[in-house]
Amino acid sequence: YILKDDLHQLWKYDDKGEAENNLNLLIQKALAAQIPVLATYVETIERYRNGILNYYDFQIKTAKVVRNK
Repeated sequence: YILKDDLHQLWKYDDKGEAENNLNLLIQKALAAQIPVLATYVETIERYRNGILNYYDFQIKTAKVVRNK
């Protein structure tokens, strides 16, 4: 649950550098646990790392877009 909360926090940092540092800490915590499913979790995060951090360049969300009438 701590790692889930850490990942959720990534969207709340003020800048990309701070988010990247905390993403690295999240990865270190997950690997230190030595739990196989968390190793898979880290692989997934690494695969999407650039997209996660690009949020700080563009701040586009993939939520449903609703058109005003």
